[in-house]
Amino acid sequence: MVKMTNICYNIVVKILPLGGIYIWRNKTMRSINIAIAGLGGRGYGLLKDVILTFDEVNVLGVCDLYEDRAQRGFDAVKEKKGNEPLKTLNYKDLLEIPNLDALVVTTS
Repeated sequence: MVKMTNICYNIVVKILPLGGIYIWRNKTMRSINIAIAGLGGRGYGLLKDVILTFDEVNVLGVCDLYEDRAQRGFDAVKEKKGNEPLKTLNYKDLLEIPNLDALVVTTS
């Protein structure tokens, strides 16, 4: 069971069949610090086309077992947000990030 905090209730992202995306957000929301593990096709698409479009979301870490995928995620965050997230090949490193609110896992 996933424990939801009040910050999670302020942003709802629902991936619809056939690639549609429904997004609702509360305009009074504070920022949220996340990391993402799994940057294959779906994970990278979620990062680039959804997560990085929110001003309220700070991406503090990216992870994939493949170096090139982790680098591609790192580059996307740096280009869009301007910060350099932690880039790692081990998801356990993401759990050590101070002030992390959520870890998005997009692996199978």
